[in-house]
This record gives sequence, structure tokens and C-alpha cells, in this order.
Amino acid sequence: SDLEYHELTDPQGLNFWPADKGRDGCRTPMTWSATESHGGFAEAKPWLPVKQPQQQRAADTQVGVDGSVFETYRELLRIRGNSEALRTGATEYLHSDDAILDFVRGDQVQCIFNLSAQSQTYTARAGEVLLSNAATQNGNEWQLEPNGFVLLSLG
Repeated sequence: SDLEYHELTDPQGLNFWPADKGRDGCRTPMTWSATESHGGFAEAKPWLPVKQPQQQRAADTQVGVDGSVFETYRELLRIRGNSEALRTGATEYLHSDDAILDFVRGDQVQCIFNLSAQSQTYTARAGEVLLSNAATQNGNEWQLEPNGFVLLSLG
């Protein structure tokens, strides 16, 4: 949720309010616990407030929940840990514009991201799906919803 003027600390937000609210809204504390004060971030009052909607999405509420941010990151870390190509492989950019970012790491993993707010159709190489989100496949063609992505194993 948005911060109110009196909660801001960033000079940019303070000087240019309300046209530019500064960076404080994206620098609020990480919430680890939905039940602890300040979301389990610290015992002392943090620099920026933890609002109730943010605390309700704390990490402990996402453990074991398919598709949650926590479990998606856990899966991404597992995939990266098992892939030499993702850890140390060279990057070959295949396509990059305002909507689609497509690259291959180490000749083994194709990573395609829809960076836009509109659905995009994109043709990928043939490969096994390692992980996808907001993406549906029809052969080698992918329908990527806004911010959707797919990681493909090419080997």
C-alpha cells in the first residue's frame, strides 16, 4: 500500500510529493512473519512502516503454497543450483525489445520473459519446461501473459 507523506524519509519523495513519491515505497522492510510486530523484520521500529496488506503477504504465509512468490523463488534457486549453464554459462541474446527478453545461457537454457503489460505470442526453441508462469504452450509457440515467463532446457 502507498505511504503517506508523513511516513516518507526519501528526499526525492519529500521534495516532489505528490508527483513523485520517491523510492520509499519499494524499500519497506521484508516481512518474514504475519504475526510478529514489524513483520518479523526487527524488534525496533524500522525506518519505514510495515503496512497490514504487506504483513499479510509475509514469507511464512507463502511456505508450501504453490505459485507463491516464496515457492517460486525456492524453485528458481533449485533450478539455478542444478544448472551449470545458468550459474556460469555465457549469455546469448536472441531477442530484446520493450516487450520480450529472450536469451540462452550456456547453450542449454532458454529464458523468455514478457516484460510488458500485454499478452505476447512468441516462438521458442524446442525444449523441456523447467519453469513457467503465466505462460501456455502450443508446440514451440508460447502465449505469455503480462509479466509471464518460461525457462526451457535445450539439452
